[in-house]
Amino acid sequence: MLTVAGAACGLLAAELVLALTPQFVAGAGLLEPLRLDCTAFTAALVLAVVVTAVLAAAPTFSFARNLAALIKARGRQSSGGSRSRGAWSAGN
Repeated sequence: MLTVAGAACGLLAAELVLALTPQFVAGAGLLEPLRLDCTAFTAALVLAVVVTAVLAAAPTFSFARNLAALIKARGRQSSGGSRSRGAWSAGN
């Protein structure tokens, strides 16, 4: 939801910049009006989706790495003999 809000704000900012550019850049928009190009919009949309997916998946990869280290540590603890294995199966 936050990504959609950010994208909407970006589109509004782009329209504002396109409207204000002729006031600051001599000759801008004289031959044809300034508009948001479909190719640029598509590239920005794809980039936004990719960045969102990567940032959403990052905690998952971090958790999986920590889980693997925890499993290895528990495996070393439980391989110490029958007493350790009994404690492990009892729910520790």
